[in-house]
Amino acid sequence: MTTTNAHWARVTELFHAAVARPASEREALLSEECADDTALHREVRSLLTAHQTGAIVPGVTSLATGTRLGDYEVTSFLAAGAMGEVYRGRDTKLGRDVALKILRPLFVRDANRRRWFQREARTLASLNHPNIATIYGFIEADAISALVLELVEGDTLAQRITQGKLPIAEALRIGKQIALALEAAHERGIIHRDLKPANIKLRRDGSVKVLDFGLAKSGATGVAELTPASDAAIAASGAHVVVGTPAYMSPEQARGEQTDKRTDIWAFGCVMFEMLSGNATFADKTVADTIARVIDGVPEWTSLPSATPSSVRRLLARTLVKDVRRRLNDIGDARLEIESADADDDAPVRRGASSRHQPRDWSSHDLSVHIFDSSPRTSTRQIGLLVGALMATVMMLSLVILYLTVRSG
Repeated sequence: MTTTNAHWARVTELFHAAVARPASEREALLSEECADDTALHREVRSLLTAHQTGAIVPGVTSLATGTRLGDYEVTSFLAAGAMGEVYRGRDTKLGRDVALKILRPLFVRDANRRRWFQREARTLASLNHPNIATIYGFIEADAISALVLELVEGDTLAQRITQGKLPIAEALRIGKQIALALEAAHERGIIHRDLKPANIKLRRDGSVKVLDFGLAKSGATGVAELTPASDAAIAASGAHVVVGTPAYMSPEQARGEQTDKRTDIWAFGCVMFEMLSGNATFADKTVADTIARVIDGVPEWTSLPSATPSSVRRLLARTLVKDVRRRLNDIGDARLEIESADADDDAPVRRGASSRHQPRDWSSHDLSVHIFDSSPRTSTRQIGLLVGALMATVMMLSLVILYLTVRSG
């Protein structure tokens, strides 16, 4: 191995080790491992910065093109995350393209992380829905663990949003399909916990696929917040663990508290808001600032298009209630609201929807949502009926007076 290759291998090794640590511990790790090697420290730091911004880090891959994993051949690199890498592959037996998600070699010897990876495979295998990417299999070969997944062509929703806010009709169409995917998962007791635009793929035929259930948990389990670090150790210590992407975490998730399906409903509200406004709901300059906004901040409601239906504004407010006890309880209700709004701007209002779709009790962080229902239709109709009734009364009185006058004359 040349000096250059040895140096890059060391950079890659430290990068993976740092990503596996909590953000607060990374600098101490680099200071200890890099010592006086400022070049090594600088390169690893630059990779970490790129990783934190969601960028694909060029060259930091484990598999070369042409690598064989059983019946599958790696054809190109697609993306990388904290624990895994995703490649385009070819099923040499069935003649189809697939996505191969591998556990980084650094973590293959970690029994807890392998168990975490296997749990993702079982989670996906339990789900069968057109809006959730399908799993084809799980393979372990040559010290590599890999999920064989449906290859979903098309941009991510994150890439689409970089082009600007989505038209309302398009946002509603995408939002409905995301809700359907979450509804299917929740019915199976599965909570995604990392819903965000980067984990949503937009196919060219208009269909939507929700990806990456790597942080998913079962809502039925008692010990629900475990991370790969050490299931038994964390459970025994009672430690609070924060998992997810800060800008899309619910307040209870950001505080490391117990979560349920309503944390997905919060993330769904963040995604819908971002599609409509073109801006992330709570993202800020740093992770700490972002989490502070999630816990105490208020969405920029004025950034929503003026044509946003009032029912959709109410839906967003209900999904983004910070008090989990007052948040929308079921993603199916969100889907029904979107379907109604898609059919008619104010259909839930005019058709006399049930009280669960017309809430009037909001947390202090949600502003006064009543200001959003600025449509004059309902009030105009009421005024018209009142004026009509008054005119009819006046006419009746006039006729009575005329009759009495003629009779007395």
